[in-house]
Amino acid sequence: MNFRLLGIPVTIHPSYWIFLGYAAFVYGSVDALLWEGIGALTFSILFHEYGHALTAMSFGQKPSVHLIAFGGYASFNGIGLSRKQHYWITLNGPLATLFLVIVSYNLLHQGAFWGLLLRSNLFLLLANLCPLYPLDGGRLLRHALESRWGAEQGTRLSLLIGHVAALAGCIYFFATDNYIFGSLFVFHGLNNWQVYQEVVRTQVKMTPHILYQEGMKAMVGDDIGRAKLLFRRLLKQADKQLQTAAAEGLATVLEKEGASKEAYHLLLKADPTYLKRGKWLLCKLAYTQGNYSLVDTYARDIYEIHPAFETALLISRAYAQLKRPEESGGWFHTASLFEDAPKDKLREILDDRMYDPVRGDAAFQSYAQKVASLLSSSS
Repeated sequence: MNFRLLGIPVTIHPSYWIFLGYAAFVYGSVDALLWEGIGALTFSILFHEYGHALTAMSFGQKPSVHLIAFGGYASFNGIGLSRKQHYWITLNGPLATLFLVIVSYNLLHQGAFWGLLLRSNLFLLLANLCPLYPLDGGRLLRHALESRWGAEQGTRLSLLIGHVAALAGCIYFFATDNYIFGSLFVFHGLNNWQVYQEVVRTQVKMTPHILYQEGMKAMVGDDIGRAKLLFRRLLKQADKQLQTAAAEGLATVLEKEGASKEAYHLLLKADPTYLKRGKWLLCKLAYTQGNYSLVDTYARDIYEIHPAFETALLISRAYAQLKRPEESGGWFHTASLFEDAPKDKLREILDDRMYDPVRGDAAFQSYAQKVASLLSSSS
């Protein structure tokens, strides 16, 4: 079953209906109360996942919602999101469920449906806050431990805690004949175990070069968490070339997530002898940090690495801030010659106050006139 709601595509997989059939078989017969319970549970899961999805949408993502056996999930690529934004996307699922708990509790006197809704959401809230990956509690725990212990140790520790939670949940719920809850912990416990095995395999069995290749694959495939984990591990390698390549990969991921300052300092510490495209990213970040002299140092290098409008414009702006009008004007003229240069915006760029330090200089004005002539002839 597929439909759209609030601009977000929703898919209800066949496994979800199989799960509901299993629940009906375990807990009761097919009657009106059961249908109300199914409706309350389905609405509760959708509301919870929309807490995630709408938050992701507010951060510029294009999420989708999926209902599967034992629950659901909101899917989005995560590119460009900061760690804090990932945290809020995760947290707003349980907060949405808490809102329904409060609403349904205050409307209990309106009928049996609200009692079923209250029970469904209490169950979802408690289950999702369990520190078991991939439940929200496990994800929130992983965020917290990664912030404290780093990506590698934080991930492994959160998954180990998930093992304990899964085992304890299975023993308790099956011992008390709560088979739905017990099955839920079995399902997510196996998922947690598979993720843990993958992490161990990645961290222990792979050679450094394979680790780097896997990190690049993860980055291209938008598996940002895994890419960061692999690249951070490679930063500890003695091989300077491999270490620098890992720093380039990690900095690229961090810059996409919005952690520009962390990416800048990471590349600043890297060995410039081995920097390739990372040198261009370093200069881009150096400009935002006000380190214009570094752009001057690597101007020729980064233009050879990435000869493009944005590179020439970056260098031109840096020289303007360094009050070197000849170089600033020359690089701006170079930028204007690229086919993809936004001709309709070049005058606007020239009028920007960043060029104030060199605007009155004759050398800069000479290049500005060349660009103006170019624009006139092309219009």
